[in-house]
Amino acid sequence: MTKTLLFIGEGSDAIPGIEGKEGRYWGRKFRAYDKATGEVVWETELPSGTTGAPITYLYEGRQFIVVAIGGTKSPAQFVAFGL
Repeated sequence: MTKTLLFIGEGSDAIPGIEGKEGRYWGRKFRAYDKATGEVVWETELPSGTTGAPITYLYEGRQFIVVAIGGTKSPAQFVAFGL
């Protein structure tokens, strides 16, 4: 999360209790929403769905967003995006 953006993933089939096919209960999209308007300002498709909330950190003055991903057919891993 930043001052103006909220980052949300669609979730993963690796989460207990989430069943069904992709697109109904989970998916691979990861999006940034404008907090003021709710508008999607950026999105990407990940190799698999998100399995946790994104975190943010600063390194050498640059901000990064990291999110855990994985699924029943995908390995667990972290994906990082530089802002």
